[in-house]
Amino acid sequence: MKRLEVISKALTGLGLTPDEVGCPRGVSSSALSDLMDCLTYVLFPEYTHPPKSCTSSHAFHADRNTNLEHTISHMADIMTAQLHCAFILQGHTRRISDGTQQRKNSGGEGEEQSKNNSVPIGNNSLSPSEGDNFSRGAQKKADEITEIFLTQKLQHLRWLLRTDAEAIFQNDVAATSLSEVILCYPGLRCMRYQRTAHILYHLGAPNNFTRLLTEMAHSTTGIDIHPATSIGHHFFIDHGTGIVIGASAIIGNYVSIYQGVTLGAKSFPVDKKTGERIRFLARHPIIEDGVTIYANAVVLGRVRIGKGSTIGGNCWVVQDLPPGSVIAQKPSLKLSRVDMMFHENGSGI
Repeated sequence: MKRLEVISKALTGLGLTPDEVGCPRGVSSSALSDLMDCLTYVLFPEYTHPPKSCTSSHAFHADRNTNLEHTISHMADIMTAQLHCAFILQGHTRRISDGTQQRKNSGGEGEEQSKNNSVPIGNNSLSPSEGDNFSRGAQKKADEITEIFLTQKLQHLRWLLRTDAEAIFQNDVAATSLSEVILCYPGLRCMRYQRTAHILYHLGAPNNFTRLLTEMAHSTTGIDIHPATSIGHHFFIDHGTGIVIGASAIIGNYVSIYQGVTLGAKSFPVDKKTGERIRFLARHPIIEDGVTIYANAVVLGRVRIGKGSTIGGNCWVVQDLPPGSVIAQKPSLKLSRVDMMFHENGSGI
């Protein structure tokens, strides 16, 4: 069979409709990666170089302000373009105030947009004039979010991430400098993405944009934190691999979390009439200031872990803990000499 015949048969077999073929382009992970490279330079210019994508061949010899101006301009272009694509793909162009109100009504903790506020993906079923209006509305909202992010939120984001870097440096004795923390530590890399996504989420950016940001961090660090998760300053993640934190979790200031920790939900209630799962409920833990949660601990449900508490490794917590609590597993039974031989020098690992 000739190549063109193979291609034609493959396309026919897919059974795509004209609407599906004509859908807008999706959000680009490579563009968002470029955006985050730019943001890293803007937030930590003393430790990083301006990305090649937004500088000329003479950029490294230019003064820092010029480099920052070019980088922020490039950031604005990427963010606006990608948000526009995201809104078109998501199928809604509500104003920022509308999106904010929905998040307030759901506690700011929902994972998805309400079905009542969405329209079918793509705009090919619209008339040309409706399609133009739809696109202009998406562009306007993308411009608004980008402007607010750069002029009102960027400074606070920089402060938050610097507190995270300080927390890592103070808590990890293996860290030798802030430059090492900023350039190398997966916990800080994850928080660059999550805190950026969290701000954009509350400005009304679609989840297909914000979730892609956090999933990019997840794929490179092994840390899975939803963009809706609220996290205070001086957040310390050590190692990080395997951490999972749900959408409605609330984490206070000066909290430390080690690898493998889960802050999850116990169950999803079902509507008795429709049989569908009820969304937008607060179902993840509240972690108060100064809490430490060690490796592989699991905290489930809308429980409150009191200020200054410590949860030991491998513990399972499904109820509230008062401030200052210390939770640890019971010591293992004493092993016989025969059993111990399999656990010497790490051979039992």
